[in-house]
Amino acid sequence: MSDIEKINACYLGFIEVVRQGDGDKCASMCDEYTAFMPPGESSLKGRDVIRQFNTRIGSGSTVPGEALKTEVSAKLVYQQHRIIRDTYGKTNFPDTLDVRKQQDHGSWLSVVSAWNDAQPLDYL
Repeated sequence: MSDIEKINACYLGFIEVVRQGDGDKCASMCDEYTAFMPPGESSLKGRDVIRQFNTRIGSGSTVPGEALKTEVSAKLVYQQHRIIRDTYGKTNFPDTLDVRKQQDHGSWLSVVSAWNDAQPLDYL
């Protein structure tokens, strides 16, 4: 399995954990100082906050989409994704930007995750 395939598998595993609402597992896939930047909210920092946030999201709300771009540099990777999210009967397609850091034993932990709200801008 190539590095890109391992990184993509890591991302898909992360999305599955989020979909399940498993805050503990989600936090274990994050660096101790991880920052999540959801739209319309303050940044969420640290494993405990990430655990609470991902438990609150609930299950069944996110379906993986596609990796649009992946760049690897030394022990850092950034990926841009488009996901399909069906929540409360409304489907939207937010883009995410995720940064992961490779650990000494080879696994990848999330260090930053930011996403848009997938709402069209009225003035475009």
